[in-house]
Amino acid sequence: MSRGIRTAAIADIEVTRYAAVDIDWIKTYVRDPIPAMNRFAAFAQQMGIPSGTHLLYPGASTGLQGITHLQATQRMGYGWAKSPTGVAYQDVNALVGLGQVHLTETLSANFLAAQSPILLGGDRFNVLMPIPYVSSLLAMQPGTPAQLATLKIATDDDARAIAAGALFAQGTDVPLNPPGVTNHSNLMALGRSMSNFQALQAITINAAKMSFKDKDLGTVEVGKLADLTIVDGDPMQDLKYAAAVHWVVKNGVVYTLDQIIAPFKSQVQMAARRKALVAFDKACKEDSRNCYAEAHSAGD
Repeated sequence: MSRGIRTAAIADIEVTRYAAVDIDWIKTYVRDPIPAMNRFAAFAQQMGIPSGTHLLYPGASTGLQGITHLQATQRMGYGWAKSPTGVAYQDVNALVGLGQVHLTETLSANFLAAQSPILLGGDRFNVLMPIPYVSSLLAMQPGTPAQLATLKIATDDDARAIAAGALFAQGTDVPLNPPGVTNHSNLMALGRSMSNFQALQAITINAAKMSFKDKDLGTVEVGKLADLTIVDGDPMQDLKYAAAVHWVVKNGVVYTLDQIIAPFKSQVQMAARRKALVAFDKACKEDSRNCYAEAHSAGD
């Protein structure tokens, strides 16, 4: 749910709606006035739910609990968290490293998934990937040396934040980016600057802690929910195997990929999908504005 809030008074009205629908996260965006940020931060703390913002400052000073990009779209000239070369300033790590502000990164390093049979093959991709992303993902080329170097600057920033003590998780800008593929390409990107174990923590226990769900999710422990993915390969050795899912366990019930995909794979549905792919590609060729373009580059 997204709403434009211009004043603190309107924010006070808006939070009554949040309480009524039992909302579970509040994020303020780049144009949210600071007085409204203050209201939303206080309300999130009152409700006991997580909160976040695009802006490390003034976001952190309002009491909002986290930032949803290390650096992203910004409307305030004094709030930048990175230099023009993409390197995070020391005061960024000073804030997130003390645990005062948690950090969710969105790298959008999808070129790492180029030509991957795990991510861009099989029914999971051919049946479930939303139409607008399909052709661009299949045409994607591996990262150039310049792209890989830029990505390494961004992930090195993340590694320094973790070393300083930050609570760090990996996120995406879905639906601005392809679901699934973005999660796993970003995960592989993190492995360029930190251990595979630290990267995996960013999509498991750390994400659960940020969501206030770590009593139930995030690690395999007695008493927690049996929500698991079972993969073919060892992600501790190579992060690409985190995407090689063979079974999904939800609340202790085991599902095969065939069982999960079957409701979306009827002859009628697949015929409609093929037709939609042709129509989308035609519209893209007629006008490039109809094509999918990745929302953020590495380091945004």
